[in-house]
Amino acid sequence: MKSIDASKGSRRSIDFTTAIRVWLLSCATFVVAPAHAQTVAEPEVSAMGADDTEAQGEIIVTARKQSEALSKVGLPITAATGDELVARGITTVTELVKLEPSLQYAKSFDSTPIFTIRGVGYNDNSIQAPPTVSVYQDEVPYAYSVMTKGAMLDVQRVEILKGPQGTLFGQNATGGAINFIANKPGEEFGAGVTATYGRFNAVHFDGYVSGPLAPSLKARIALATDLGGAWQRSNTRDDRLGDKNMQQARVLLEWEPSANFSALLNLNGWRDRSETQAQQLFGFFVKSPQFVGLGAGKNQPTPAQVAAMPAYAAELRQILQQPLSPRRNRAADWVAGTHPELDQRFRQAALRLNWEVNEGLGFTSLTSFEHYTQADEIDNAGVALLANNRLSTGEVDSFFQEIRAHGGLGEGFVKWQLGGSYVHDKSNQIVDQYTTQSGSYFSGFPPSVGGNPPFHRLISYANNTTETKSIFGSVSVALLDDLKLNGSARYTDVKSDFGGCVGTTDRQLELLITNVFGDGKANSGQCITVLSKGGPSGYFRTTLNEDNIAWRLGLEWQATANTLIYGLVSRGYKAAASPILTATTAAQLRPVTQESVIDYEAGIKTRLFGNTLQFNGSVFYYDYRNKQLLARFIDPIFGALQGLVNIPKSREFGAEASVVWKPIADLTLDGAVTYLNSRVESDFPNTDVYGNAVNFKGEHFPFTPKWSASGGVRVDLPVGDHHSGYLGARGSYQSATVTSFGESAVIAARAPSIAIKSYGLLDLSAGIAPNGGNWKVEFWARNVTNTYYWVNFNSGGDVTVRLTGMPRTYGATVQLDF
Repeated sequence: MKSIDASKGSRRSIDFTTAIRVWLLSCATFVVAPAHAQTVAEPEVSAMGADDTEAQGEIIVTARKQSEALSKVGLPITAATGDELVARGITTVTELVKLEPSLQYAKSFDSTPIFTIRGVGYNDNSIQAPPTVSVYQDEVPYAYSVMTKGAMLDVQRVEILKGPQGTLFGQNATGGAINFIANKPGEEFGAGVTATYGRFNAVHFDGYVSGPLAPSLKARIALATDLGGAWQRSNTRDDRLGDKNMQQARVLLEWEPSANFSALLNLNGWRDRSETQAQQLFGFFVKSPQFVGLGAGKNQPTPAQVAAMPAYAAELRQILQQPLSPRRNRAADWVAGTHPELDQRFRQAALRLNWEVNEGLGFTSLTSFEHYTQADEIDNAGVALLANNRLSTGEVDSFFQEIRAHGGLGEGFVKWQLGGSYVHDKSNQIVDQYTTQSGSYFSGFPPSVGGNPPFHRLISYANNTTETKSIFGSVSVALLDDLKLNGSARYTDVKSDFGGCVGTTDRQLELLITNVFGDGKANSGQCITVLSKGGPSGYFRTTLNEDNIAWRLGLEWQATANTLIYGLVSRGYKAAASPILTATTAAQLRPVTQESVIDYEAGIKTRLFGNTLQFNGSVFYYDYRNKQLLARFIDPIFGALQGLVNIPKSREFGAEASVVWKPIADLTLDGAVTYLNSRVESDFPNTDVYGNAVNFKGEHFPFTPKWSASGGVRVDLPVGDHHSGYLGARGSYQSATVTSFGESAVIAARAPSIAIKSYGLLDLSAGIAPNGGNWKVEFWARNVTNTYYWVNFNSGGDVTVRLTGMPRTYGATVQLDF
């Protein structure tokens, strides 16, 4: 295992070897356009076909694991083709928030992605954290959110499904699901390349080559790389951070030996060695119990208070004299002489088999193996000292198998599916935390029981093995020509084995924890987590066996040829979870049980003004039970420490609307807005991030702004006699939200706020291409107003820090197709 070395060299640059790699990749892709989809996506082979006449000019989606026109599906879905994603400046999974306002993205402080849809999300640092928003590629799930970075490579379209999706997509989709459809091999040879250069010397290349290899065999190869782009600037020295270094690849082989059988093999992977984002220091909060109350309102102490600190608090005194960050997106700090970086690898092999026996019966098999590893260096302190640095190593192996049958009766009067799935996930993670120059890890206990001076290293361990078995089915019945009843259900049985503990190299800390909580017998070099009050320390193990039935019932009324009205009730579940924490006692490591959401929803999809305007709208109410939350426990040694809890009862209601209007041929307008009102309904006494006692009842959900919206305009215009161009503008807005429960107590204590302020962003673009040509040039700018905003907050050790959003960026993209 690597160790964190403060003397590590200066910032990595794009060296000669890297430049050669980029040159070779660009040459290869020139002989082999980015992954842009057709305006109308091809129907999947997986199930009953959509009505091609109805689908003309529309996106075809597979939200119900059958091909249907988007406007004919009685579910809340946002979908976009690959071309539309590029036109909106969406090039990574994290930027999908520009497409769907109810989707929120945040990065945890260990770089784990956090996706939230309509306020349903799960904030945890662990790589083995089961999500509430599941991500799929061609209906094959990514086991955990950390695996999703390569999902946007060579994409044909994306579907964002809102509300519980447990019946057809399985558990861990209480918030929704995101399904990426990859571009498939073509019948004829095709190839293309895209190159982008942006501010901070950021470069991006991607390309593909596609075509037949034999009469029944086709292939498609896609590659991409990102380099450079160091956008963060140190507060205390001339230094930069943020270079990207990520490569992606995918090979698709499609075999169709007959008209009713096909096989698609997907081999893909990526490696990310980008520098990790540093924190922005915006406040202090001393949490060590003997210093509670230090400073006015527990904020930054006065110089006199710092000078009066006892000798053993010299390191804490150092931290409290660090400069706060300027209120600018680029401002941050990290340990001098280092550049923390990721080292993440992902590999997947997925096989899809389709056999259409006859018009009324077909079978689909999905098989996937996934392997993920990481060895990430992370700096969470926002200062130039080695105060809260981590080396997070881990590994995940996941096997997925689904087999389903589908068919129809009475010329489409009844459509059905029946299937089963098996998932086996195994993961382990070690977080090695260095606090060499931090004063947060010391206690006021006397030296006789192990108290004082500070402790400088904690090592957290976590292991998880989960076996999931399920059976599911769906049926759609045409009650009348214009009225359809849909129903689906899934039974899931889950067995999870969790294990974990914390260790240390500090003998004194071993003595302290075992003397305060346990039997006073420290086992040097082993786990020091106390398993029971007054008992021994060791490795904590537990097993959970849970099952559930997810279901959905919906009614669709095709009121007119252009208007669909629907209503549905659905229930979904998220699996039990166990954290990886610096746990002094086993109470912090106990897993939380599964959570559930019931969604009551009604919506409309209609085309107006001669089919030039598409309007979608819905209203919904969520009954939320046992919401999983990473909360705080009051520890007598270290103060407020983390642990998972279940909040018994919560609720949420909301509404959303979207419109796409093309009033004239060369003008396109679009907009979407989401309103959310969330609330904890039951009494739930706990503590905020600073250790203040608070009842969460009445609080709004974290990462759930009341209002969020996005919109854009595009004007197409001729440029001379032989070229066409366009001008585009897109904006987004979200109102204020919080990063955790307890904002009212924080305000009362005059501690640094845990809120994310409201903000809006504006992007601009302009492009030109020859009429009927094979190239395009685009100039773009994002966050053109250079708005200062942040997307997450953390209080760790003695500091409070923020993760900021990107500053103004701009650049140019060149696309060439063959």
